Amino acid sequence: MASSKLTTKSLTHDPSHYAKTFSVYARLSAKYQVLATWTDTVFPSVIVDKLSPVSNAEEKLNILGIGSGTGGMDCNMITQLLKKFPSIANTVLEPAADHIEGYKKLLESKGFGSDVDFNWRQQTWDEYYKECKQVNQIKKFHFISAIHSLYYVEDLESTILDLINCLEEGGVLLMIAVSDDSGFWRLWKRFPMFADDLYRQINSGDIRRILDTHQIGYKAITQESRVDITCCYEDGNQDGVLLTDFLNHVVNLRECSSQSFVDEVLSYMRGEDCTVQNGDQLLFNNDWQAIIVTK
Repeated sequence: MASSKLTTKSLTHDPSHYAKTFSVYARLSAKYQVLATWTDTVFPSVIVDKLSPVSNAEEKLNILGIGSGTGGMDCNMITQLLKKFPSIANTVLEPAADHIEGYKKLLESKGFGSDVDFNWRQQTWDEYYKECKQVNQIKKFHFISAIHSLYYVEDLESTILDLINCLEEGGVLLMIAVSDDSGFWRLWKRFPMFADDLYRQINSGDIRRILDTHQIGYKAITQESRVDITCCYEDGNQDGVLLTDFLNHVVNLRECSSQSFVDEVLSYMRGEDCTVQNGDQLLFNNDWQAIIVTK
């Protein structure tokens, strides 16, 4: 339906534009502050306390981050993990070279020192796991995180099962995705503009259904989050242009679509299915869900 009205492309195929749109989204959603608060207040009890002690005093806690980006969430989690585990080996999977550099730069201010070893892998999960299988060396981890990164795997079901297979006994897998009750998901469902070989429009309900099908126990925790989309309705506001692109996961929606279609999208974005009004602010439902599997 929507694709016939578009001459643009998915954000996944334009990393430079993606970076610009994501920056606006992160600022207007207080993304990093919400994640930091969650890591400080929820993560210790639902992850750290559930992790089994390593088998001997000399063994490191082995952790794996999938799509770790510039490391903000990873570093917050490591800070909490170090309170229980004095030595950590962290494998970082991140396909974007500039994100890895940003992660390394962030570490300069963290002071982890020799307490944390880093194994940098400029790869996607699919590339990494295929490589491991080819040499018949599937490494096991005590903790694996996939935070807003499962949209980019080739096969969601096989990936989740493979991730669980990569856990040590007593290990924990943390998966975070947009909630199936969020404005994000309702918008994507109403206007399924781009879901392709690099990006899939999945939600937390998809993850839960896979786990239910395979009778795998889990804990699901929903985190409320809002994005101020008021700027999307202000003429000439460049933040609004970029944020509209990010929410719809497209490049230059306003330039590459008919005005009637843009109006339809903008009207739905601000409607009650996606947004609540707080005074002069339009707050888009950005809820996400953490799904936690203990092996």
